[in-house]
This record gives sequence, structure tokens and C-alpha cells, in this order.
Amino acid sequence: MSISLLPVSLRLVSVPKPAHALLAHPVIRNIFFDRPAHLSKSPGFFSITENQLEVTIIVDKDSANDDFAPLIPLCPGMVISDHVFTALQVDDDYGMEYSGRRIHDLSAALTEASISILYISTYQTDFILVKEKRLPLVIATLEQANFSVSQPDVDLPPHNHHHHNHTIPTTSTRSPIDISRKSHARGHGVYDPFSDGLPVSASIDRLHKYSSSWNSMSSHSSDDILRDDPEDASPFFGMGDGAAGFVKGHAEAERVVIGEVRRNVRKTVPENDLRLVGLNRDYIETWSISLIQALFYPETPHSCSDSLSLQRPTAARFISFTQFEEGVSLICDAALLRGFPEHVINTFVQPLSIKCIQMDLTRYGLDKYGVVYTVSDPLVTRGINLLYLSTYRTANVLIKSEDLQQSLSIFDALESEHQRAAAAAAAAAAGLASKADAAEMLERELILLEE
Repeated sequence: MSISLLPVSLRLVSVPKPAHALLAHPVIRNIFFDRPAHLSKSPGFFSITENQLEVTIIVDKDSANDDFAPLIPLCPGMVISDHVFTALQVDDDYGMEYSGRRIHDLSAALTEASISILYISTYQTDFILVKEKRLPLVIATLEQANFSVSQPDVDLPPHNHHHHNHTIPTTSTRSPIDISRKSHARGHGVYDPFSDGLPVSASIDRLHKYSSSWNSMSSHSSDDILRDDPEDASPFFGMGDGAAGFVKGHAEAERVVIGEVRRNVRKTVPENDLRLVGLNRDYIETWSISLIQALFYPETPHSCSDSLSLQRPTAARFISFTQFEEGVSLICDAALLRGFPEHVINTFVQPLSIKCIQMDLTRYGLDKYGVVYTVSDPLVTRGINLLYLSTYRTANVLIKSEDLQQSLSIFDALESEHQRAAAAAAAAAAGLASKADAAEMLERELILLEE
């Protein structure tokens, strides 16, 4: 496995779904038109994901300020992260064959160091997004966990050793997932990863009603364009400060965190029959119109056979597009994919049906660590491979359609286990409280007798 630090500085933009139509111009600009060299010296990185809850864009910080921030007055509820993120590109000879194991092991090491991350799986490679100011700790943590990180010639921000001065245990090495699959080959080609709009005026009218549901995740004026996330001091779902989430023992902490996930996070499964493909950049002029149609005009059928499948509420759709220096990746519904010419698509040996388990993390924001690990661990340890897509408000777990019911059963079983444990703890606490009350009453009686 090789991990490379990319010379990029990124921000997250979260936009309410009713404002989807407002994004067309800045999104097209960032996908198809290069920024002037004097504005950005970094290789391009751009990602847009739309799911049931939001649209999240990950974009160069200059583009976030220049192209998306001006939309704030038109878009109540739009948020641009204050923190600047950088990206680590993760490449593995096994590619997606062991993608779940790779997600699990990398996130486990970073969770033990109390580092919050975002994770993006693509057709070609994986990306870990971390806050730029925490980069020295990230690199030190990965290297201590026996991962090698190659770095460009860039100046790293100073590392504050005061907050994280604990030893990072080496990542556990469980046996690989026993699934026979073809290896992933970078670049163009065929491989198998798992086995064998609304009118603008109407959008603006609805935004003011919609934005009230965003609570602390929203920003309502151009004076509050950049959202301030606190430091990664807060754990995800009740884990202790620093590495305390693992001090009591990995197994116990795992049960606590997973139980909190099942109790607090709303889970939905969109109906979309998803496909993951690469787009050949050599044919960008050919697929550009198809991509614009898929992102902003999905209700337009590409053929008569697509008419029924595409006339669904836009709230139910899922699409994710990521473009970086070495490739272009697309995850979308099979019906939308039929709008792309076959010769521009890099795909698997056989079409693979993918389902998404979407988890609503609105209440937790970007500053909680342990999210990726908590979601991936129960699946990977039970032999289910997965891909992962982070957005501003959600965790999106992508699995084979045939693994959906088993995955949901795993989460449901863990939820039931947590509920039983919570009930037992509450009963024990109630028993102790009753004993304490009885002791206090007896003490009062004794005092009265003495008087």
C-alpha cells in the first residue's frame, strides 16, 4: 500500500437540496475549466455528491471562496467549512479487492490518535481528507502504525505535541477477507472490485422553509460564510478524550461506539441501483454533456425505456462525481449511466449492482473522530467488503446489493445488543440509587433517635 500526500488545500461546501439548480455554473466551471495558474498552483481535485439529505462539494479553497461563497445570499442553509483540508491518496495493489479492510485499518489507526477524517472511495483509488493543521500528527500516526507516507516538498504546519502525546499502537492485523477477486489495475481498463431539478425561482422560494431544519449546521448570511469547526478534541459517540476510547480495551470501546451509532444515527437505504465506473478523460468532450445532464437534469430520459425509471422524486437520488489529477470517477444510478456512450466508460468485468446505506451525521459535524472506523468495523470483521463516501452531513456505505440484508442485520443485531446493555446499566444504576436512598433514610432515622 502506498499513501501519497497531495499538494491540495480543500474546503467542504454543503448545500440544501432545493438549491441544487443554483450550483450548475460553479460546478461546471470547476469540472471543465482550469483555474488560472496565479490563483491555484495545485493539481485539481473536485468532488460533488448528492444524496437524500444534501449536496456536498469538496473543492479547492480558492474556488470555494470565489465560486461558491457568492451564492450564500441566495441559499439559506449553505455552509462552507472554515477548516482547510488536505488529501492523502491511498493506492494498493489489491485495489478494491480489499477496500473494506483498507478503510478499516487506516481509520482504526487515526481513530486511536483522536483524528477526525473524511473518506472518499473512487473507481481508481481512495482518499483520506484531514484538517490541514493536523497533518503532522496524521503523518506521524500513520508511520507509527507501519504505513509509509510519501510527501511533496511542502512546508507542514507546526505539530502541537501537547494535545496528543500518547503512543499509537500498531494497527491490528486480522486475517484478510476470504474472497477471491481479480486485482485492481490503476488507469484505464476493466476489473472487478467486489468479486466474481427544480427551477431556480422555486428553489429560492423553498429554501427559507427548508433551512430551519439545518439547525447548527447552517449559515444564514454572507457575514457568516465560513463555518467554524472546533478542534478534534471531541470523540465520536461518547469515546473518551485523547486515546481514552481505547484505554478500556479495544473490544469494549468498539461495543460502546457501535451501540451509540445504532442508537443515535438515522439510517436509510435509497432505492437506487448504483454503478461505479471511471470516465476516460481523453473523451471528456464526449461525456461532458452526459455528466451535466446526470448532475442537473436527471429527470430527462435518455431513451424511451428510461422514462419510467427516471421519473422519481429527486430526493431519492444518489450520485457522486470525483475528479483528480489521475482519473475521473462516477457513482450513479444504472439508468443515468445509460446516458453515457459505452466507449467513454471504464468499468468492471461484469456490471455490479451497488446499494447505499446512508447514515445521518448532522448532529455531529466534522469535528468528531471515529466515524469511518465505527461504521466500517462491524461489516469488515464479518467479511463484508465496502466502499465509503463521506459528505458534510452523512456517511454513505456502499456495498454489493446481495450483501444489503446481511449488513442491515448486523447493524440491527448490534443495536439490540446495545439496547440490552443500556437497559441493564440503567437497572443497575436504579438499584444503586435505591440502596443509596434507603441508606440515607436510615441515617436520618438514627440521627432522630440520638436526638
